[in-house]
Amino acid sequence: MYWLVLLERWVYHRAETKAEKLTKLPSLFVWEIGRRTNNQAHAQGLGRHTQPEVERLLREDLKAISDFLGDKKFLFGDDACAVDCAVFGQLCQVMWHVPSVVTAKAYLEESLPNLKSYVERMRTAYWPDWDECVTDCFTKEPTK
Repeated sequence: MYWLVLLERWVYHRAETKAEKLTKLPSLFVWEIGRRTNNQAHAQGLGRHTQPEVERLLREDLKAISDFLGDKKFLFGDDACAVDCAVFGQLCQVMWHVPSVVTAKAYLEESLPNLKSYVERMRTAYWPDWDECVTDCFTKEPTK
């Protein structure tokens, strides 16, 4: 899932990432991140797939996590564990850190309500200071 999200963000939707998330970064820097990501993903193997295949694989990954979660509060029951934290780290990238045009983002939000609730539950329970910790430092002026 890591490589699929990177491909979506930095290769297929680089311009949207720059426009929505990284307005203050120089375009050349964003281009270089995309070039390196593309090369590394190709060497890893997932970068050899077409964009529609990558989008399908990412949706399938999200669906598999959703199916495993089912109606449980956390992946292994009523209490979160380290696995929940690792999965949250990947899922929050899809929910909040990819451009709005990424189809997997809409798929998660519209078709996988249990997964969306899970991500929001994890954020609320373990990162109540999320808004203070996560800044838009690349798009907005810092607050003083």
